[in-house]
Amino acid sequence: MIARNLNALRENFGELRKQVVDTERQYKRGDKTLDTSLFQTRNHVEAIEKRLTEFIEEMTEVAFNSNLEIRGNSDRINAIWEALESFAPDAADIKRRREECEKREEARQVEIDRRLQDLAEKTESNGATKRRPSKKAAASSKRKSEK
Repeated sequence: MIARNLNALRENFGELRKQVVDTERQYKRGDKTLDTSLFQTRNHVEAIEKRLTEFIEEMTEVAFNSNLEIRGNSDRINAIWEALESFAPDAADIKRRREECEKREEARQVEIDRRLQDLAEKTESNGATKRRPSKKAAASSKRKSEK
């Protein structure tokens, strides 16, 4: 009777061991799948970050070149105003119009600067919130570190 019970215990232990090994294999497969998915996601995020960096660099270059063109055009406009003031019969009227145009241009530039600042702040706040890891990702990495 003891031998029979011992054989039954051995069989039960063998079955239990087999189930544990199968469960461990399933977990390992699941971990590999998650790791692969996480790796692909990280690569995708890195590619997006790289494209974003390139886009920002390109836009900075465009802004710089545009600024140079604007300064050159401003110099030309100033030369035209000065020529008008020196050759026009009513120099005071030309000077008044020039001052009005300069005030409008300054107001326009202030508004553009304000919009750009708002956009930059919005972009920074969106970037800060998006960079936080999700609860699911944090739990997954915690589970892996416990193993």
